[in-house]
Amino acid sequence: MPPGILVARAAQLGRHLGEGEPLRDLGAVGEARWTYAVSKLAEEHLAIAYHDEQKLPVTVVRPFNVYGPGQVGEGALRIFIERAVQNLPIEIHGDGTQIRAWCYVDDMVDGVLLAMAQK
Repeated sequence: MPPGILVARAAQLGRHLGEGEPLRDLGAVGEARWTYAVSKLAEEHLAIAYHDEQKLPVTVVRPFNVYGPGQVGEGALRIFIERAVQNLPIEIHGDGTQIRAWCYVDDMVDGVLLAMAQK
């Protein structure tokens, strides 16, 4: 049976918390970002618990920095490209040494399809 796929936001917590690890990546309880993060973490734990109890195969996928045709909303890459096309300066925060990885939408789709094909 192919696994159920849970698509989670990569930025919600930054990393998977292993068994016994303290939950130290969260901010104030009422802060909107962390409220959302906790709800996504609960969603992942529910999916994994359902797997443990009901033996339903499940795979959690955390896409991040996906770009390509049909992209909606604002993302750094989209902003950079739009500003470059308009010959406007590209704003870099900090000292410019930070790094990011980008994932083209076709590659993300291929990854989800591969995850679905796993047994």
